[in-house]
Amino acid sequence: MNIKKLKRILLVAITVSASSLVSFNIVTTGFIVSLSVLVMGIFIYCYRDMRGHHIAWLVAVCSPFFRWIVLVGENGFSLDTIAMIVPDSFFFLAYGAVYAIIHKYIVKGECRLNNFFFVAFFCDWTGNICELMVRSVIYREMIMSSEYFLLFGLIALCRTGLVQFISASIEYYTSFLLSQERDEMFKKLLNQASVFESEVRVMEKNIGEIEVVMRKAYDLHNAPENSGISRETRGKLLEIAKSAHEIKGDYMAVLSTLKDVYINELKGEKMLISEVISLEKQNVISLGRSRGCTVSVNVKIKADFDLDSPFKLMSVIRNIFTNSLEAVKNNSVTIGVTVELDKENPDVCKMTFTDNGCGIEEENLEFIRMEGYSTKFSQETGNIQRGLGLPVVWDIIENEYKGKIDVQSTVNRGTTVTIRIPTESIGERAL
Repeated sequence: MNIKKLKRILLVAITVSASSLVSFNIVTTGFIVSLSVLVMGIFIYCYRDMRGHHIAWLVAVCSPFFRWIVLVGENGFSLDTIAMIVPDSFFFLAYGAVYAIIHKYIVKGECRLNNFFFVAFFCDWTGNICELMVRSVIYREMIMSSEYFLLFGLIALCRTGLVQFISASIEYYTSFLLSQERDEMFKKLLNQASVFESEVRVMEKNIGEIEVVMRKAYDLHNAPENSGISRETRGKLLEIAKSAHEIKGDYMAVLSTLKDVYINELKGEKMLISEVISLEKQNVISLGRSRGCTVSVNVKIKADFDLDSPFKLMSVIRNIFTNSLEAVKNNSVTIGVTVELDKENPDVCKMTFTDNGCGIEEENLEFIRMEGYSTKFSQETGNIQRGLGLPVVWDIIENEYKGKIDVQSTVNRGTTVTIRIPTESIGERAL
């Protein structure tokens, strides 16, 4: 047994021993029913990585010692105080021995709720019988009777029932906390996957463009001798083609890792649209706060769906929310979200996103699908914000969900983005 585990067992034994001071006498002088057995049973169940009989045997030393100190303080030192506390040790020794035997020859496995009641009941019952028999020897008087035998069974039944109830409550609460923790971790993972989903699409597009550069450079390198391209230029063109090929290989390696670790790993995981929107609502509010902006998001869910690929829609909603945040006026923006069935076609899920931002000028609306296009230009710094934005939204909605997007915007009044997706592409109806 390692030192760390020994320290834990010793701490448990001391705690159990201290609880033995809460007790009352029954049957005969010195024989007590204490809280320690209840506390010990809970510890044995909760600390299943430690041997239950080791705990009981260590308590067999510590508990009588605690009780002896109290008795000496009350009545002074005498042989009677020793005679009163020695049988306590036999209770815990018997408890540990019965626990070890049952687990070795009957249970033969880990202690669980469905078998722990049986184990703890017999350990408690036989421990009390053993203690009373030792007291009978010490006081040279036969105290045991059939009534006491049944009484000990009833005491063991009550104490074990309490242990079972408390242990079950602890296990349920622990499972609840773990479930919440797993849920939070899953949402964070989905969050990351949705970000990578957008980045992956841009990287895949870039790979296509790299291939075009590589092909053109290689074609120029192989151009006819009469094309006027010098040998030195041909060499540089070949180097460009090779470099482009290496860059493409690096891109593909990164893409493969992202897809395997994040995106493909989450395929098949489901989440409600309402949960996705709630998560992204928290994200955009937090992002706005970090930028010194006040963001309000009003959500109306009239139809909910269990999404087959939640992180894809996460990417869509995040980009729309981010666009609304970047269109903020006076450091404040209100975003409205409505999810419902399309009135004209009930087989279509309609999502409407509105904001009261600065809007988009009419002549710029036709360019918003273009990669790299942005109206967010800073005259002070010369920087231009080229977020993934609406081009990625269009790509996912049209190519992944087979849906359609409509954008309406008025300068200084705001923007409305309407998305329509066939219900068969989005998932099962939940509301």
